[in-house]
Amino acid sequence: MVPRFNITRTEREIYVPFVGKRTTLCYNTTFSDPTRPTGDAQVIIGPVSDRQQPNSYQQLIAAGLSHDDLLANINLFFPNGRATHKNPHLRQCGVGSATLKRLTEDALEIGCKALYWIVEQGNPHALAFLAKQNFTAITPQYHFRLLEQD
Repeated sequence: MVPRFNITRTEREIYVPFVGKRTTLCYNTTFSDPTRPTGDAQVIIGPVSDRQQPNSYQQLIAAGLSHDDLLANINLFFPNGRATHKNPHLRQCGVGSATLKRLTEDALEIGCKALYWIVEQGNPHALAFLAKQNFTAITPQYHFRLLEQD
C-alpha cells in the first residue's frame, strides 16, 4: 500500500570542495502518518567536469555527454527516512520512485543531461533500486542514467 505523502523542494547554494559553489536541490518527504519518519534527498547540480574519478568522467563522455553538460548528482537519498534498515516494511511502497521522478523532472527543467549516483557496494537494496530505475553501472559504486530531453 502506498502511503500518503508530500514532497517539497528547497534550493540553495553550497560550496563543494575542489569545484566551488553549486546549486543544491533539497527534498523533504512528509507522511500523513505522524509516526512515520520524515524522508530527505539532496541533489547537487554541476558539470560533468566535476567528476573527480577518471573512470567516471571517461564513461560519461563515452555515453555522449560533454565536459560542460550538467549532471544532477544524487548526494543523499533517504525518501523513507534514515531508519529503513530497522523498518524494512517502509521500503518498496513507491515513495523512492516518486521522489526520483520528482528530482528527475526538476533536473530536466534545470537542463541536466544525466543523473549520477554513488552507492555503497554493500547496499543490495540501493543497487536493486538503481537497476529497476535503469541506471548504468560505471563501477559497482558509480552509476548514471541519461535523461531524455524534449
